[in-house]
Amino acid sequence: MSRAWLVLLLVAGCGSIGDAGGGASNLPVSGAGPFRPLEPDESIPITPPFVLLDNLADLDEPSVVDWGDALAMWVTAKRKTLSGTRIEHADAYHLTDGFGPLIMAIEPDQTWEGGALSSPSVLWEQPWILFYGGGGAIGWATAADGHTWVKAPGPALVANNEEEGTALTSPAAVRVGDRLRVYYLASGAVWAADAPFADIAASRATTWTRLDGDPTTPGRDPILAPAGHQLVSSTTTVPVVSIDHVSARAPITPAGRVRYDLYFTAATGTASVSTCGFASSFTGDRFAVSTTPLLPIMQTTRAPAETPYGAGAVLLYVQIDGARLAIAAATSP
Repeated sequence: MSRAWLVLLLVAGCGSIGDAGGGASNLPVSGAGPFRPLEPDESIPITPPFVLLDNLADLDEPSVVDWGDALAMWVTAKRKTLSGTRIEHADAYHLTDGFGPLIMAIEPDQTWEGGALSSPSVLWEQPWILFYGGGGAIGWATAADGHTWVKAPGPALVANNEEEGTALTSPAAVRVGDRLRVYYLASGAVWAADAPFADIAASRATTWTRLDGDPTTPGRDPILAPAGHQLVSSTTTVPVVSIDHVSARAPITPAGRVRYDLYFTAATGTASVSTCGFASSFTGDRFAVSTTPLLPIMQTTRAPAETPYGAGAVLLYVQIDGARLAIAAATSP
């Protein structure tokens, strides 16, 4: 699929834009937008920008996989008729047709999950792999068909009670060769660990290697911390106080390099305002952060998840619709 190369100003010491350099330098930023929310159109059966709503549930934290014009999405669902949260799944044959009915993917049925699941991150591999948060830890499940999930025993990752604190959330998984890397949140920042892909695919116990965001300093540093970053729109500049959700992709650039992209919720310090940010890296451990938000800075715009779509890209995100949380979409050439 072709994708436009769109130049955004990057901070954190970036040089000229291009497919050269390493770490957080000289990064291409296709995938960073600009994204435009779907606009009202009487010829389509949805109410833009929303592509998935449920009158009986708040929907949050989408994870999306594409094949051509079709899209598969997993969300965190908090249903009025059930306690806790679970992961549900819906498909769309075309974005502007909206997504079909939600069906249950996995529910909290293990003690360590604490009665609530969140933050699905789905990889279309053989088998399909779904990481999720629960009980302050991270687990995973596999499925031969993307529908019938079998959980691996116990959590995959638990907090180390040191720099990570006591709880991990929001796994964001990418495969790089024979390794599977999971970015995750702890103490308001993004951290990462990786493990052999073969172990994950076989649902067997494995050894996770925790990554250091800056090996030149004593101790372990986060992969991406909010300190010092600001997002600037045409009328507003806001600080990034904490990162509340993260999703990830590891696309191959036209020059054949792996580029690590993070899409995150930027909490601004104002309870009713959040927005969606973007960061990218060639090494996967030192990220440049775009100063331009993916979407306008507005009330409760959060949990971005991006995928190539058609001749461009689509960004799914969460926005309030009346008294409920629903999934909206924006597109980019």
